[in-house]
Amino acid sequence: MELRALMDLHTHTLASGHAYSTLKENLEEAKKMGLEVLGTSEHARMMPGTAPLIYFQNFKVIPKEVDGVRLVNGIEANIFDEHGSIDVEEPILSKMDYIIASLHTPCIANLGIVKNTAALVGAAENPNVTVIGHPDDDRYPICCSCGKPYGHRAQQRVVKSAFDEDQRTEKYQEGPGGMQKVSHHGAHGDGQPYLL
Repeated sequence: MELRALMDLHTHTLASGHAYSTLKENLEEAKKMGLEVLGTSEHARMMPGTAPLIYFQNFKVIPKEVDGVRLVNGIEANIFDEHGSIDVEEPILSKMDYIIASLHTPCIANLGIVKNTAALVGAAENPNVTVIGHPDDDRYPICCSCGKPYGHRAQQRVVKSAFDEDQRTEKYQEGPGGMQKVSHHGAHGDGQPYLL
């Protein structure tokens, strides 16, 4: 059985300051690849050269579907401390369909294995964070509770935190094919959840 990608939620455009395509070009490529959903996730305010606040506030003018590809609007938040704090707040927070939280070198230094892990777990426990971005970035080694460097147990700890039922009952539900995000603010217009 051949698997195919149905969505890509971690994409950037010229608005992020370090990508080289437009939203229109990304949508065209998504269509060519057979994607059903494309997410646009420009970097939040702490990333040098990123889009201004008005960019995210103006998502309402972008169609929710273009040439058969559903478009969801997100943001890639920057984790900026060992507690997993992110640089996204209102009025942007409630306007996003999803939020990716990531460690980025312009925004936070490598804090060491234990604190890097704590930062990712802290971000994953934030009820507004939907996805942890590139937890395999070797510039930010992470560990499991046993103190050993990065490995499958560390990823399991971050994933467990992200899907902890006590933290996520309002945003996730089990569905066919796995966990589904339930849009808590009508993000898609149709009120339907989308697969993570």
